[in-house]
Amino acid sequence: MINTLNIKGVISTTGNLKANFGVSVSSQSKTVSPSTISQTITPDSNYDYLKQVIVNAISYEETPNDYGTTITIAGDSNGN
Repeated sequence: MINTLNIKGVISTTGNLKANFGVSVSSQSKTVSPSTISQTITPDSNYDYLKQVIVNAISYEETPNDYGTTITIAGDSNGN
């Protein structure tokens, strides 16, 4: 147990510090889909940070043909 500058914390055997600053923070997870334009993924206004962002796979279809394989990438309803 460490108690310095009125901040209490514990250092684990792996060297990680877990401190209690008396402040509550709120995390959020989000799931997004790839797009043809860049995206900035940020937490909603009532959250402090993102703890996880899952990026969905790109949907595609492989069709064999005389020349090999044609890959068709599926777009969303916005044409992305």
